[in-house]
Amino acid sequence: MLIPVPEAAPYVDGYRARFTHAHVVGLPPHVTLLYPFVDSAELTTGVLREVERVVADVDQFEVTFRSVARLEGPPPTLYLVPQPAAPFADLTRALVAAFPAYPPYGGRYEEIVPHLTVATADAATLAPVAAAVSASLPLAAPVVEAWLMQCDERGRWHLRRRLPLG
Repeated sequence: MLIPVPEAAPYVDGYRARFTHAHVVGLPPHVTLLYPFVDSAELTTGVLREVERVVADVDQFEVTFRSVARLEGPPPTLYLVPQPAAPFADLTRALVAAFPAYPPYGGRYEEIVPHLTVATADAATLAPVAAAVSASLPLAAPVVEAWLMQCDERGRWHLRRRLPLG
């Protein structure tokens, strides 16, 4: 599940195409809310209703990306920092409360760090990307919906359901 940020595409898609797998498999620029999530075969009407309810309880808001930062990896990941970040983390926590069997990133990380991935590479490669992307900021975007994505048998992601925020 993710929050799409199509406004970021002109600024990050060239780098995402070169330096991430997400772009190749059909994921738009986004802030991840919850991955992994319920397998497609187990995505019942009841699950969909509960997801819709959780997402609808969150008011729409505006996000601004004013800076870039790095997750140290491995490998290092350059990302846009959302401001405010709290609504993304709060929504992730609400989804985990509703679906405790699905912690973010399979429970690999203790802290929720909302981010929009730009590139994943070594530090020397990321430095000029960070400079170029930083020069195009700030970037503002409305946050009005989440997307429930589904992965097909070839590993490509497709939009399964749009989930409007309240």
